[in-house]
Amino acid sequence: MDVTIATSTVSGVAQAPPSKSYTHRAILAAGYAESAQVHDPLVSADTRATMRAVEAYGGSVDRSADESTLDVEGFHGRPETPDDVIDCANSGTTTRLVTATAALQDGLTVLTGDDSLRSRPQGALLDAIEQLGGRAESTRGNGQAPLVVGGGIGGGSVAIPGDVSSQYITALLMAGAVTDEGIDVDLTTELKSSPYVDITLEVLGVRRRCRADGRGVLGRGRPDLRPGGRRVPRPR
Repeated sequence: MDVTIATSTVSGVAQAPPSKSYTHRAILAAGYAESAQVHDPLVSADTRATMRAVEAYGGSVDRSADESTLDVEGFHGRPETPDDVIDCANSGTTTRLVTATAALQDGLTVLTGDDSLRSRPQGALLDAIEQLGGRAESTRGNGQAPLVVGGGIGGGSVAIPGDVSSQYITALLMAGAVTDEGIDVDLTTELKSSPYVDITLEVLGVRRRCRADGRGVLGRGRPDLRPGGRRVPRPR
């Protein structure tokens, strides 16, 4: 059999999906606010876990038919004590971000997830919450979920290593943005994965300050949700 292969040109445009990291932060920031929209979110199993957490704390998240917009009614910085355990499934980002949210309410929140999530370390974040006067413990005493968190923290200063997980830093910054005092995060080591913290600072409208030794002091701010909400960017 004779086969003739002709040259051809393939062309087109492939659109990258929206940022999952940005989507998590935008949803939770909208939850901390009174109400806001999140446009072009990445709707996935992980970000749905963050939506469920916002609802557990007293907010609501409604998705448009094509899932291009989330209408979030927030809890206005005052999370309710959830009626049930918050199941974060396999989303480590959700777990860490909303663990700090739990520290804002006076009651106790239980956070858990699947087998994989329950093997991930949370100890540095639990220690940071206790520095702020909250209650934060692992039910198994190993720094892993299930977690019990509460205490009604009002802000303050906390020292935490920056080379363990940037998600701990993000969690504290986002919770601190709705406290009366704010939370100053003093990094005791060089910051790891700083681009993810930069996303958080952008969402909150907070600037990073640096000490003389070059390590950061991440300061206080308020959720900066512009009228109409926030659009989730796509990687370029």
